[in-house]
Amino acid sequence: MPTPTPLARYTWSYGQGRATLSASENGLIAFTPAAALAARAHWEAPAEQFSIAGCGFGIEQATNWLDTALLQIDEYLAGTRQHFIVPFDLAGTEFDRSVWRLLQEIPYGETVTYGRVAQALGRPGAARAVANACGRNPLPLFIPCHRVVAQNGPGGYHDVEGVQTKLFLLRHEGVRI
Repeated sequence: MPTPTPLARYTWSYGQGRATLSASENGLIAFTPAAALAARAHWEAPAEQFSIAGCGFGIEQATNWLDTALLQIDEYLAGTRQHFIVPFDLAGTEFDRSVWRLLQEIPYGETVTYGRVAQALGRPGAARAVANACGRNPLPLFIPCHRVVAQNGPGGYHDVEGVQTKLFLLRHEGVRI
């Protein structure tokens, strides 16, 4: 599946660097780095609002998706939101997308193992492939890969701050790890 083209992007600074959230007219495309979530209390309005091409409905719609997403992140971190309602425009293999769809069904405050996700997909020996798909997740938090853990601990996490971000999100949701 071809990679969607971002029409709008918000970039802002936080304690450890810069975060970017991008969208097409069809939905969110990417959020990096997820480590910015732990510093969200220190965010201000996005430092830069960047439109890629011209103007019109596509860019206006992409900007609306970004505004909605930022509001929902604030609500999540304030403890008033447990599920995100914003469309995604994702690229990835069929396997990756099947993993990402399943991850969205994991309830707030609960975890499952990579192996259980693999079993639910009818691929009981594919725990490592599930972990790799989690690592390729372009929308951490929105697609809650932080809720997928290793059998013997938290497992990995794909951004710069890695496991610390995952543990922050799980603790925020009341999970004891």
